[in-house]
Amino acid sequence: MLWKDFATILAHLEGTAQRTQMTTILASLFIQLTPQEAHGAAYMVLGTLWPPYETKTLGISDKTIIAIFIKTYASTEPDVTALLLRRGDCGLVAQELAEMRVSAGLTLLEVYDALVALV
Repeated sequence: MLWKDFATILAHLEGTAQRTQMTTILASLFIQLTPQEAHGAAYMVLGTLWPPYETKTLGISDKTIIAIFIKTYASTEPDVTALLLRRGDCGLVAQELAEMRVSAGLTLLEVYDALVALV
């Protein structure tokens, strides 16, 4: 599955308040995934990359996130900082910056593996 498709499904899930609708959305997501994708997706849906008994964390500071956004989206520090102050959330900043450029066509597994490799 492409990362952008996974992200779209998660955005739809985030905008859903009814538990039964959430269950339907997640069930339709997992039907589409390979076993390897399902492994990473299950943790990512829960907001983590590992099972709870693992004590690993990404440990990324706000300054590091800003540096990542500058490099990834070919932006400047003042622009990213201003956007972060205006939006107040790193996820919303990443979404806005990503909407300004064409998706690289990454897959869910590529993103999951890249995140896990950070630790």
